Amino acid sequence: MVFPNSGFLNMFKKWHSLPDDIDDTSILLLAMEADSATARATKRLMEQHANTVSYGIRNTFKKYRDIPAYSTWFGKSMPIDFDACVLANTLYFMQHYNMADSRFDSATVQLLDSFIRNREYMTHPAYISPHYARSPVLIYHFARLIHRYPVPELSQHRAQLITDANALLAAANDDMDRVILSTALLWLGAPLRK
Repeated sequence: MVFPNSGFLNMFKKWHSLPDDIDDTSILLLAMEADSATARATKRLMEQHANTVSYGIRNTFKKYRDIPAYSTWFGKSMPIDFDACVLANTLYFMQHYNMADSRFDSATVQLLDSFIRNREYMTHPAYISPHYARSPVLIYHFARLIHRYPVPELSQHRAQLITDANALLAAANDDMDRVILSTALLWLGAPLRK
């Protein structure tokens, strides 16, 4: 359901409307080159909707349910939701504005570190990223963040991500998968293959 807690709004599914989310917000503020005051105010709003602040996530592995990472959605009636690509984009935003300084940022790094360390981007991509849902897309987002802002907890997985990206690239039948995996490999510092 697009709006899980509103029968009325779900009657308008044909619009494919989505509630406000931190992913689009982060990307738009970066594209607009928003000032630091706007970025900081947005961060405070994101923190108000993080996991465990008012209520907790239910649609993830039990081992991650108590991690106070950012949620995909804004809004008190929206369920808490983790999406690894959304979280990577959000950390990119936080790093860009030098705001990755709260317990929510640390928790989000911890969550992404676990997703990568446990290779859940390969074994359960749609579960850890319900809105992006595919391994090549997940690797692309991780590589983008690691390349621009080498957070140590995530950068330590560079070799593993290179190995998995190369394996997916070798088996890829889709041109866009080849493009994003090749880009990810460049960002991760892998040698170019012919």
